[in-house]
Parts: sequence; structure tokens; C-alpha cells
Amino acid sequence: MKHPSPTAGPTQATGAVRPVYDAFISYSQRGDKAVARALRTVIQTIGKPWWKVRSLNVFLDATSLSAAPSLWQGIADKLDRSRYLILLASPEAAASKWVDREVAHFIAENGIDRLLIALTDGELAWDEDIHDFRSDAALPLPPSLHGRFAEEPLWVDLRAFRDDPALATKSNQGFLHASLDLAATIHGVEKADLYSEEVRQQRRSVRLAYGVAVVVAGLGIGAGIAAWIATTEAERATRNFAIAKGTVDDVVFDIAQGLREVEGMRLESLRTILDHVEEAVSRLSEAAADDTDIMRSRGAMLGEFGDTYRAAGDRSSALAAYRES
Repeated sequence: MKHPSPTAGPTQATGAVRPVYDAFISYSQRGDKAVARALRTVIQTIGKPWWKVRSLNVFLDATSLSAAPSLWQGIADKLDRSRYLILLASPEAAASKWVDREVAHFIAENGIDRLLIALTDGELAWDEDIHDFRSDAALPLPPSLHGRFAEEPLWVDLRAFRDDPALATKSNQGFLHASLDLAATIHGVEKADLYSEEVRQQRRSVRLAYGVAVVVAGLGIGAGIAAWIATTEAERATRNFAIAKGTVDDVVFDIAQGLREVEGMRLESLRTILDHVEEAVSRLSEAAADDTDIMRSRGAMLGEFGDTYRAAGDRSSALAAYRES
């Protein structure tokens, strides 16, 4: 697998339309819809500062051109405003006339150098003698790419994630590093530099998660105490309790889901954060044993905790959370 030197984005001519997408993902919906969505999510958020929605803007079309070919002009416009094309290569993609049309349209406007390949099924083997991929087996590339390469393009192997797309997350080292190869090229930076930035942002996310967990715990404790104070303080107790309930709804699930994206996080740290959050919600439940909204939130929260523990490889804690949920 060859990794070309990262290149900066194209220089825009005076008066030219500035691309609005950093990349366009071309794929066959027959087998790669889940992997395409996961790849888009990870590529868009690698090295993302906490205050940004995304670090890259990647277009992924969820409609089927085979069912609605009248949508082609809209797709062509998106291709014209994209800096890179990421092709999910597979036998299905090779047989799709719409994937072939997308690829042909993009390279006609941008050249072959801005095409990146993610192999999801089939075989790719570069032959230096013929300066092309060997086609002794069914080549998982559309016809518009046959014989088009002067040198081996950047391609990554995602075949392990097609049958089990649930593994296609940042917490999976294989998927993360394949995504890093693509994202670094699109960013125009070295892979090692982008990886270092991703680690730094993940550490910051962990620190923020700790801080939010402590705040949630404090609100839970405050609400529990306030629920028992004198009737003259009833208005304050109600206000504090409402704040605590709102915090549960707005923050708890973001914490659980966000931690699933943190690469290499120690199980002890994960348990500490989730224990803080669970303690806060438990105190809320004790302070309002008849509040069905809180009970529903707690059950849903435990289900999210189970998913988070399972993603981290802690099966026993996941099972315990599922049972309690």
C-alpha cells in the first residue's frame, strides 16, 4: 500500500467557485452504506477541536441514483465542489454504473491524483511492471479507473469492517489508522501530526468528561438535599431539581456516547467517569422515587453505559448495566 506525500488543497482561480466539501464519498449502497457512514463520521472528527462541529466537511449521499436518476445533476454539482473523492472499492461498486459515472466525472474535472480508495471487498494488488492493479481476479474498481494510474494511488483496507460495521469507530485501532491515512491527505498534513492532534483532543475530551461528571454529581447531590428542605424553600428546591433533571437529559447521553469514541482509554478511567454520572442520577431517583421521567432516563442511561462498556471490551460491566437497565 503506497502513501503519497500529503498535498495542500487546490489553488482557486480568481472568480472560481470555492469547494464546499473537502471530500465526496462514492460507494455502492448494496453493501457499504454502514461502512460509508462510519468512515464519514470518523474522518470528519479526527483532530477536531472540542468547539468545532467537524474538522472536515465530507459529502455522503443517502439516496439511490438507480432509483432516481433525475438526481444526477445535483450529485454532479456536489462532485464539482469537492476537493477529493473517496471511492469505497468493492465488486458492487465496480458493477455500479452510477459509481463509475461519479468517478469519471470527478477525475475529468480534478485529475486522478485526488482520488483516494478504501477497499471494502475484493482484492487490490499493484503491479509495478504494468503500472496498474493486477486484474487476474475480478478487479473491484469501476471501468473508468482501468489503466488510468501512473503510480499506485493511496488506498486503505476496510474489508474487516464490512461484515461488522459496529467495529468501525475511533476506538478500533485498525479503523482509526485507515481513516487517518485518508484524513491526513485531505488535510494536507503528515499522518503522525494529525494523530498527535487527535490524541491531544481526546485527552482534552476526557478531562472535560471528568469535569462534567463532577458537575452532574454536584447537581444531583444538591437536588437531593434541596428536596428535603423546609417548605419555605420549596420554590428553590423545585428550581434546583428541574435544573438537575435537565442536566441529565442534556449531558449524560453525550458523555456515554462520546467516551465510546475515545481511543485507548483505560477501563479504570471509564468506570470512574460513568460511576460519577450514575451516582448523580441515582441520587435524583432517590429524591423523587415517583418521578417516571427520571426512572426512564436512568434506564436509558444504563443501556448507553452498557454499550459504552461493551465497546471498551468490558463485557461483565456491560452485562451488569444491561441487566439493571
